[in-house]
Amino acid sequence: MLSASKPGFIGVPLDVAAAVVPDATNSEPLTVAQTRPDVLSACERALRDHVGRDSCATLLVGPRVHRRGLESVVQEMAELPGVLVASQSASKAILDERHPASLGTYLGRTTAQPATRDAVDQAEMLIMIGTITSDFTTGFFSHKYVPEEAVELALDHARIAHAHYPGVMLHDALDVLKRVITDAQMSAVEGVAASSSVPDEAPVAADDEPLTHQLFWPEIQHWIAPQTTVIAEAGTSFYGALDLQLPADSDLLGQPVWSSIGYTLPAVLGARLAQPQRRPVLFIGDGSAQLTVQELGTIFKRVPNSVTFLIENRGYTVERYIQSPDAIYQDVTEWDWPSIPAVLGAPHVHTPRVGTLGELRKVLAETTQNRDQSYFITVDLPERDAPRLLKVLVEGIAASNSQD
Repeated sequence: MLSASKPGFIGVPLDVAAAVVPDATNSEPLTVAQTRPDVLSACERALRDHVGRDSCATLLVGPRVHRRGLESVVQEMAELPGVLVASQSASKAILDERHPASLGTYLGRTTAQPATRDAVDQAEMLIMIGTITSDFTTGFFSHKYVPEEAVELALDHARIAHAHYPGVMLHDALDVLKRVITDAQMSAVEGVAASSSVPDEAPVAADDEPLTHQLFWPEIQHWIAPQTTVIAEAGTSFYGALDLQLPADSDLLGQPVWSSIGYTLPAVLGARLAQPQRRPVLFIGDGSAQLTVQELGTIFKRVPNSVTFLIENRGYTVERYIQSPDAIYQDVTEWDWPSIPAVLGAPHVHTPRVGTLGELRKVLAETTQNRDQSYFITVDLPERDAPRLLKVLVEGIAASNSQD
């Protein structure tokens, strides 16, 4: 649990469950394994040789940085000349996406901006920090960079090209990297844009225009405030949120690796309890919400100002796009969603339903004015509609299948 930041299970036999634990057992606190100084020194020497004096560094940052609470070190390195920072989808906005050094989110060939994809795939020196290599984080393995030729700083080891340094913990490796980059006095890089594809201005449309993903997400882009924890369920919600350019001091919480649907709804509670100064904003589809909907009762009681966008598109849209669009098992039973909060003991929650652009704009304005109120907003979207990134992803899946 401590060394790998993975879930752990502790089993206690029934016959000792009520036993008293001796104080001596707790005399030494549990700590993360320590890096051997000699291995760390060897790693630093090799890293200095690898970096040189005239190169620029592109950092590809993964979710394990967040698990170790090391975001501030990445943010400090982003201030150094010559450093650019791209994030994987599971670590989006680990650096303020409006920061000059931010490349935004890298997703292989599904990356929104070609300049961002080229900056990572063609990086003169790529440093992978706490990354996870999976189908969804690499655009179905469409990345062009060669991991074996990059520097990799993992939770409990480091690798510089083909040389491995076991037992080098991530926090120590980042400190070394920061020191090496600072000493190298790298030259600045200009002209690379952030990766968000959401336009600066929302599409021109009348207020009575029925909502689609193409209209919905640009409105969210202009509405979302700094210091927001955006929580997006696997599926259309997550792929829509990935195209947002998040404001300062914000986070995107999602599950692009395991895609266990229903996870994000109870995660709202944990996110709010961990960072009470932030307003949690949840995007979740009707199919996913039906799996863990009972947690809304606790959320509405313990989180006084949450905003939930319930995407009602009558089924598992992401599954319709990937396979079997007409299968009956992609359908879900339609619920009277605006009535759900009252049923779960929260009649005070505002429960508007929006189906047009004008209705959405009105509700978004209300949530901004009433930041201490909770909203449960049912968003009526077409059954076969999807955000830009999901459509691109499905094209990638089809291309991969045709190659197989």
